Amino acid sequence: MIGVELVEDPAAKKPFAPGVNVGVRIGKQALRNGLLLRFDPHWVAFGPPLVVTESEIDQMVGILELSIREVLREL
Repeated sequence: MIGVELVEDPAAKKPFAPGVNVGVRIGKQALRNGLLLRFDPHWVAFGPPLVVTESEIDQMVGILELSIREVLREL
């Protein structure tokens, strides 16, 4: 399992403003893109099966990256 805490400014660890719910937005976009995640307003996480292949991990990370980019363009 791996999780990512989502902050507006990584250097200062400044969170997104209340109500932005970036984690929920990314999580829902990832679902639309075909990736099942756990998510919260401030983080996303996924736990692939123990028999996952390297190419499957690459695919999951690619979908997560795409979903993050799509949501950040909207902010």
